[in-house]
Amino acid sequence: MRTNYLVVPALVLLLSAFSVEAQARTRWVKFSPPDKSFSIVLPRKPIYQHSDLNYDEQGVFDGNMRADDYDFSPNDSGTTSLITVFHLARPKSRQQFDKECDSIMEVIAGDDKQFDKRASLTINGLHAREYLFRKGSIRGRVLIVNARTRIYFLQYHTETGVLPSFVAGIFRSFRVAR
Repeated sequence: MRTNYLVVPALVLLLSAFSVEAQARTRWVKFSPPDKSFSIVLPRKPIYQHSDLNYDEQGVFDGNMRADDYDFSPNDSGTTSLITVFHLARPKSRQQFDKECDSIMEVIAGDDKQFDKRASLTINGLHAREYLFRKGSIRGRVLIVNARTRIYFLQYHTETGVLPSFVAGIFRSFRVAR
């Protein structure tokens, strides 16, 4: 008889958790900026910020002149979720792009992190680099796409010790318009 008193509350909690997860998934949005240069499915509409860069050295990539940030970070501290579109003065060769991406990734989250993945791939026919890394409780995933005079930089970093399962879906949904 006493077991029933424990089972019922446990079932209620379990069903509540499934309900919250289902509701959260139904609120996801397919997002594209006004210029329709990319699309992605996100847990919420991102917050936009534009940056004009006054000189080449101010930018992350050599020759980038401005950047558009689309921040979809959750409200909890310790997690950063961001899409940055870097606008370049001139296109990058595949070799130059790979070298700059690898160099940038050595700096993100410190140079003492471990890479679980460092790979080249193709997104909508465009050359890209993907990275999975960890450092202590920090876990991160980054996708960088070379689209001639634009570079798309999608990143998700968390200090929770594990990347949530939905992050893979966010990255799979990212598409660059051609």
